Amino acid sequence: MSENDSAPVTPEQPVPDTVELDQQVEQRVAATTLLMNQSAAGFIDAEQVDAHQAAVLLSRGRKLDARFGAVGAARAERATLRRSTVMALSAERATLVESRAGIVIAREVEGGPIRTGVLLAGRVHGQVEARMDTADAVIAGLAAGAAAGVAYLLGRLLLRR
Repeated sequence: MSENDSAPVTPEQPVPDTVELDQQVEQRVAATTLLMNQSAAGFIDAEQVDAHQAAVLLSRGRKLDARFGAVGAARAERATLRRSTVMALSAERATLVESRAGIVIAREVEGGPIRTGVLLAGRVHGQVEARMDTADAVIAGLAAGAAAGVAYLLGRLLLRR
């Protein structure tokens, strides 16, 4: 392939200030602010996401506010979920009000009632129903590590023959 046959280099697309989705489905959205109403989006990269009755597969940004929604995974500095469900949430500060979560990792969590499978947080304010909190996660990790170590050693001993 000669120099003339190479693909042209294009500058990055500018990110729009505000994108509004109203009863729409988008695979990818990049914006400073995303406003969603009864919509769905696959991958979101936005400073601020405001989702009402919306479904989001993956969101990354500074602030996430979801009401009556479903989120697959989200990473935000500040996340607020009201009557919503999230599979995995990583945030500096998270507020969950009458919401469910698979795993929440945050420096500070507040709200209630919060129903989660695993909660790893520095501080928690509010009513939480967790199947596994930070202390349980540490114990489970230690137990899993010990079990893996024993299995490895047994395998080495048995395969030496």
